[in-house]
Amino acid sequence: IKLDGTTFLTKDSSNNFTLDVGSGGTISQGTIGSNVTFPGPPVAGTFKGGHILQVVNFELTGSVSMSSSTYQDTGLTASITPASASHKILIHLVHNTVFKNTNNTWANIKFFRDTTSLGNFAEVLGYTADSSEVNVGAAVLNYLDSPNTTSSVTYKTQINSESNNANVGFNRNGTKSYITLMEVVA
Repeated sequence: IKLDGTTFLTKDSSNNFTLDVGSGGTISQGTIGSNVTFPGPPVAGTFKGGHILQVVNFELTGSVSMSSSTYQDTGLTASITPASASHKILIHLVHNTVFKNTNNTWANIKFFRDTTSLGNFAEVLGYTADSSEVNVGAAVLNYLDSPNTTSSVTYKTQINSESNNANVGFNRNGTKSYITLMEVVA
């Protein structure tokens, strides 16, 4: 089938159809006629390496604070199920308006895949060497992970107050924090 002189739908000798939507094109759910159906996103094998296969996003609203030196879940979490164990997950995570209240403490934030710590992604946030209050701004993480699975994977953060004597947190003054997970075809 051609449109404006460009072939965009072809059928091979095995009756397999190939749809070429060109640069920047998209395929969504739908039906063409009564015999051809697109049941959703194409299978991973039809993409070359580097393409984004799926995106999951979660926004966390409302101020979050705590004062314990024991790491606690922040509530910023998202899950994704990779289509192939060889695919990677690109994570973009933002904790907005990180703050420290009074006393000489600071915030530390760890990053997890399920129960496995992927490391401290932000440390010593809000440290002032005194009891002044401070808003740090945003703590941002971009991370390319290789979970090597086709099972659901959950990414999350945990925060602590290093000195166990004052509140630390994020999302002050109506700001939002978010996590975006993108499955990248390897």
